[in-house]
Amino acid sequence: MYSNEQHRTTFYGKVAKYLKDHKADSTHSQTSLTSRWRMINRETVKFCGSLAKIEAKNASGTIAEMKIEKARELFKEIYGFSQVGMYYA
Repeated sequence: MYSNEQHRTTFYGKVAKYLKDHKADSTHSQTSLTSRWRMINRETVKFCGSLAKIEAKNASGTIAEMKIEKARELFKEIYGFSQVGMYYA
């Protein structure tokens, strides 16, 4: 599947059809896929903002794992619990 230069409804329609054709128990509609992607995207942008704030501090001796953990803490402090932000970050 290719999303380049496609309208989002065309792309998510193709994804929904693919899931229906290849995954017997799939109940994902074009609308549900679009909604889920928007939520994942929104939460990912928030987490990236938290990580950017931590990286901007440029703390000496801080390894990547520590920065990610601090970004998770900042994310939680700013936004509270987030289903996507906390599970996928």
